[in-house]
Amino acid sequence: MLMRYNGKTIVNFEQAPIPTPGTLEPSQVKLPDERVGLLMIFRTFDRVSYGLIMNTTDAVYTLDAVQTP
Repeated sequence: MLMRYNGKTIVNFEQAPIPTPGTLEPSQVKLPDERVGLLMIFRTFDRVSYGLIMNTTDAVYTLDAVQTP
């Protein structure tokens, strides 16, 4: 589980919006997630972890996906 990686840098991804061209339904097209920045988890507990955003290129929002680089 990601919360157990104490002190390891992880990558933050923003969920990409779904485009709505005239002939396609929104459920037919999904863009890949876009890399937004780096996050370092420095303290973990059972239900919460503390992290420090090291670098960003855009805004970071609640429920953005994270993964190891």
